Order: sequence, then C-alpha cells, then structure tokens
Amino acid sequence: MSFTDFNFLFRFLPVFLIVFYLAPAKARVCLLILGSYLFYAAADPRYVLLLAVLSFLNYLFGRSVAGGSRAAFFTAVSVDLIALLAAKYAGQYVDSILLPVGMSFYLFRMLSWLCDIRPSGDGEAKREIRFTETLAYFAFFPQLLSGPIMRVGDFERASFRKEAPKERRLRKKFRDVFARLENGLAVFIPGLAFKTLLADHLRSMWEALYGIGYESISTPLAWLGAYSYSMELYYDFWGYSLMAAGIGIMLGAPMIENFRHPYAAAGVGDFYRRWHMTLGFFFRDYVYIPLGGSRKGWLVTVRNLAIVWLLTGIWHGVTLNYLLWAGLVLFMILLEKALADRRSGLLPLVGRVHVLLFIPITWVIFAIPDAERLKTYLLRLFPIVSTGGVVYDGDFVKYLITYGIYLLFSLVFLVPCVYDYLRHHRRNPIVTILLVILFVMSLVSVSRAGDNPFLYLQF
Repeated sequence: MSFTDFNFLFRFLPVFLIVFYLAPAKARVCLLILGSYLFYAAADPRYVLLLAVLSFLNYLFGRSVAGGSRAAFFTAVSVDLIALLAAKYAGQYVDSILLPVGMSFYLFRMLSWLCDIRPSGDGEAKREIRFTETLAYFAFFPQLLSGPIMRVGDFERASFRKEAPKERRLRKKFRDVFARLENGLAVFIPGLAFKTLLADHLRSMWEALYGIGYESISTPLAWLGAYSYSMELYYDFWGYSLMAAGIGIMLGAPMIENFRHPYAAAGVGDFYRRWHMTLGFFFRDYVYIPLGGSRKGWLVTVRNLAIVWLLTGIWHGVTLNYLLWAGLVLFMILLEKALADRRSGLLPLVGRVHVLLFIPITWVIFAIPDAERLKTYLLRLFPIVSTGGVVYDGDFVKYLITYGIYLLFSLVFLVPCVYDYLRHHRRNPIVTILLVILFVMSLVSVSRAGDNPFLYLQF
C-alpha cells in the first residue's frame, strides 16, 4: 500500500483520521503506533517484526545513551549500521526482497534519535525517554517508507502530543482539525499530482529507452532520456515528500521540507543543499561537522566531504554506479569550491552548467547499475566511438511528441515562483479549484496506469 493506492486514499487514511481525532488526546500516540504498523504490514508484512525488534533495541540502548553511556551509544549505532549494510548487500547481490522497504529511512531516524538524546556537555540528559512516543517516532507512517528523515525535535512539536486545555476543547476542536486537514491537503495534492501526472508518465519514456536498447538510440534521444529521468526522479521523490509532509500536517506534525527548488541552484553544492535536505542535514550534523567541517583547512575539508559522499553513495546502494555517482558529485563540488576561492567570477557560470548539464549525466550513472549498459548509454551521450546497433536519427522526434507535454510542465514547475504561488495562495478560490482539478486528474491517471511504486522505495 502506497500513498497513491486507492485503498490508502479512500480507506486507510480517512478512517485513521476519523478514529485519531475522535479518540482522547492521551490515546493518540498509541493509535499512531498501531496505524503505523498496520500501514507497514500492508506495504511489507514480512518485515514488521524486524521494525519492532530494531525499535525496541534502540529504545533499550537509548535509555542508557540518555544516561551518558558511550558504550551503549556505539553499540546501538553499530547494530543499526551492520543491519543496514547487511540488508543492502543481500538486497542487491542476493535477492531484492531481502532489503526491507523503508529500512534506510527508519534506521537513519533511529540513528538521529540516538545522537540527539545524548547528554550535553554538562552531563544532563537532553530529554525524557518515553516508550510509546519513541516507538511512534520510529514508525511514524507518513515518513516510514521513503522519509523525509524527521528529527525527534520536530516530532516533539507535533500537536497530538499535547492535551488541549478543557475550556478550549469544545470550542476550537473542530476548527483546529479542519484547519490541519485543509493545510495538509494543500501540500498533499500537489505532491500527488507531481507523482501521478509527471513522474509516472516520464517513467514510461525512460522504460521505453531500456526496451529499445541503449545501443539503438540516437544521441539526441539519449539526452532527452537523461533529462526525462532527471525530472522523473525529482517529481517522484519531491511528490512523495510533499505527500508525506501533507499527511503529517493533517495529524498535527510540523511541515518537513525535503526539497527547495534544487534546479534553481547556483551550483552542485547548492543543489545538494536543496535536494533531499533531511538526508543532507543528517550527514552535515552527525558526520561532517563532528569531523571538523571546513574549519581546519582545505585538506581536512576535502577529507570530510569525501567521507560524507562515500557514505551517501553507500546509503543509496552498494553497487559501483552509486559510488561513481557520489564520486562525480564530489569532484564537481570540490571544483566549485576551488573556483570560489580563486576565480569567484567563474563560479556562477560553471555552477549553472553543472546543474543543468552535468547533473542529468550524474543521474544516468545513478539510474543504471549494469556497467556495460551504463557504458553504452554514456557513449550515446558522447558518441566518441561506435557502440553498434541500428540507430534512427529522427527517433527523438517521436518521443518528444509523445512526452513533450510532460517535459514542458516539468520545466514549468522547476521555476520556484510557480509552486511557491500555489503554496502561499492555497486559500485563494482559484487555487482551491485548481487543486481539486489536479486531485481528480491524479485519480484518473492512477485508475488508468495503475499504482506505480515510488523510486526511493528501493533505497
């Protein structure tokens, strides 16, 4: 069951919201645990027990970590990392079913929790450790399968954790609930549209190129495919992140922003400060800064960035293409840093070329794990030598006609002011009507094309 599944949209989510808000406030955290485990069981019933066991182990270790035990902290972190690496290796080299869905995301949420509950310098615990709230945070179903990686501080700000004053309960309850639902839907619906109306259709083009065979596509079509996959990945994951944030808002959680118009960035470094932001914050706060960040000279900065991007590549997968992708991104970031230090006037130009030209190339490397197929595709992008195969020079025209409308709208929503207008004017009647139309169109698209899985479920 995913966010675009009709069973989720018209059964699980509305029923859960009704039960959630009719229940006493003290019972809502327990309801959230139950609902999250039911949701995960519908998505991957084989690994519900694994989620429960890892949650319980982290909670037990966390009690000692909050008390100042360094041994408990390093043991818990080691258990989490070994479990994640073992699952990724088994999932990519043995059988994909051996990688539990959402494991990378919920384990990173557990790791961030362990880091955040460690005592401060004076030895005092940062927060009280409560069993039910800890389990609810680990399994929070809007972000269970593909993030974003919510921090425990954001979870603690959620309104469902607080009992409303009795004098306000009857007067404001329905108005507050309605406002949360309205605000949540205004975030959820654009995400649903990005996924179903843009990403899913662009996926068809990328899959068609695989079916043709990369050796038989022309260079223009190879570039068109690279941009189509870039847009597919962006709108698929941004769409998921908006849907997850919207559901969280409906439940009273704060807005968790995971993307901030990355294709408007001034360079690759800026791009990845805007792309999958919660993962970037995780590595920044728990790896890069503790290692010294950029405060100890150029060589240490390079070392720290290399460690971060090595870990980022491994987090996505243990096949060679993810390490190549991470290495190329690291090279471009270091190049931009060198230009910023020595030739700052060139940085805006080079940074934009990196984002608009080389980022799509890196996504091709990211997308194709098979070394031979990747080599063939890169030689189609840059036809230095022949790769064989029958190529029709006008093949890109056919795909441009078929998928041009989706590519056009994907470019429109790359412009920051377009989505920002929808977000900031969500109570405008025209925007409300537009959201209703997008919702209906998304449902029609799902009913025709089926429920396509989100790309980041594989990580």
